Amino acid sequence: MRRLTVFLEHGYDRATIDLVVQRASASKATIYSFFGGKEGLFEALVSEYAERILAGFPDLDGGIIDVRAALKSIAQRYLEVVMAPDAVALWRLIVAEGPRFPALAKDVYRVSNERFVARLAQALRSWSARKRIRPP
Repeated sequence: MRRLTVFLEHGYDRATIDLVVQRASASKATIYSFFGGKEGLFEALVSEYAERILAGFPDLDGGIIDVRAALKSIAQRYLEVVMAPDAVALWRLIVAEGPRFPALAKDVYRVSNERFVARLAQALRSWSARKRIRPP
């Protein structure tokens, strides 16, 4: 999340490539060569963070024996991830910049919510198939 610090501290409009370069000890040429500019850098950093959130839930099934404990652990981990100060700050920034970056806002939602829900649904199907739970 440290890479997003300039955007989180200053917002997208006031974050400059100069501030990013200074904070990252990089060069403008590097930023422009890899990302094309501030917009590309912002999109890449936000997408990377959304992927990192999802990576916190690598295998929700994992041969779970105590489903109740597993669900409690998954819920606690999810809340820890989404309520972390950096995650809340990032979400505020995404909402504020949503009109400017509508595809990015949708992508973050897709990665951080839809894919997480899909993984959880797969775990529930697996538990059901193994008779660990009985769906209503």
